[in-house]
Amino acid sequence: MGDGIKPIYDNLASFRKKYYLNLFIKGTILTLSLVLVYFIIAALLEYSLWMSKGARLLVFSSFIVLVLFCVYRFLKLPLRWWIYKRGLGQAESAQIVGQHFPTIGDRLLNLLQLAELPTGGALAQAGIAQKSRAMQGISFEQAIDLRENRKYLKYFAAPFLLMGILWIVDQNIFTQSTKRIVQFNTEFSPEAPFKFIIPNGNLTAFFNEDFTLNLQLDGDVIPESAYIVSGRQRLKMEQVKPGEFAYTFERIQAPMTFQFEASGFFSSNYELEIINRPELTELKIDLSFPRYLGRKAEQLTNTGNLEIPEGTKVTWTIGGAHANSASIGFGSGDGNAMQQIGDQLFTYGNGFSDPQDYWISLENDRAKNKDKIAYSIRVIKDQSPDIVVDHVRDSVLFKTVLLADPLPTIMDSQLSSFVITS
Repeated sequence: MGDGIKPIYDNLASFRKKYYLNLFIKGTILTLSLVLVYFIIAALLEYSLWMSKGARLLVFSSFIVLVLFCVYRFLKLPLRWWIYKRGLGQAESAQIVGQHFPTIGDRLLNLLQLAELPTGGALAQAGIAQKSRAMQGISFEQAIDLRENRKYLKYFAAPFLLMGILWIVDQNIFTQSTKRIVQFNTEFSPEAPFKFIIPNGNLTAFFNEDFTLNLQLDGDVIPESAYIVSGRQRLKMEQVKPGEFAYTFERIQAPMTFQFEASGFFSSNYELEIINRPELTELKIDLSFPRYLGRKAEQLTNTGNLEIPEGTKVTWTIGGAHANSASIGFGSGDGNAMQQIGDQLFTYGNGFSDPQDYWISLENDRAKNKDKIAYSIRVIKDQSPDIVVDHVRDSVLFKTVLLADPLPTIMDSQLSSFVITS
């Protein structure tokens, strides 16, 4: 192939670009027209009929199928050309150009076929260059008129105008209907003549604890019954008084998504969140006794109430679950922060000379421990031994005097009583 044919190839390349651009514009207009018509019909049907979940799934699936069909039918060729460079060849392009320009006819195709033949020498190359120059004044792109696509705009303008009118009349025809069609797996019903109000505030429950969900219906007409719908479950709520209902979940274990239902009307979706309270999982107490007692240190496990000699140092080490911090308090005073020494492991130490009641508190970002963790410390005072003697005289013979200790437990390793005889 000589340099004389190169301008022809470049001209054909420009033609192909415009050719596929024209197909893309035409395909886009037709695709949008069909999709818009289907969208208007689907929105009107859903707005009027409040279709079931199965029907909305069918409408949504049909919409996806329609979009895929339009892309395949109208946009396949330009997309395949732009992505994979697969489409018109040189000969096919030449035929289309020749059909549009009578002055060119089959000459362009013959020129391309001649250029593809083995080199025929300088004379053949000169002939190819001469024929190429004869066509250089013609822009092959002119075979494509993009303005012809305006005739397809009427197919798009009509549904677009209809959609604009319906939008002015009621925006919910498209906004609410589209939401219900897209969320085809959610149960919807016409707007209720009353409001669903949740007095609970934050919908949070503690793991493995009972949770009471309250509902209040506010409106001119109040149903006599209400239900909680979650998945396939439909739980009837207890009527506390007209317009107010309650339901207690026992030892709730997992979060849930639910709706309220009353007289065939459904509320919006709600989320019930489950959070964990901090818990005490381990309690170790190390006792360090005064040195003069000669008593070895002891460690108690899962025992909170203590009976210790005066001057004993007590060190608590506690393990928790879902706990970020821990504190220990004595009597009615404020708590003392325990030192964190590991993952959910805390410690605190103190010496004691007087009896004390104490409590332990665990806390995380959301809650404190539910049950009060309270114990007591009994302190045995360090005192010198005392002797208390009762004098009992023999009132008959006056020969015997009895001296007795009324508190024998105080005299350690001593005689508790003795007798004097005359």
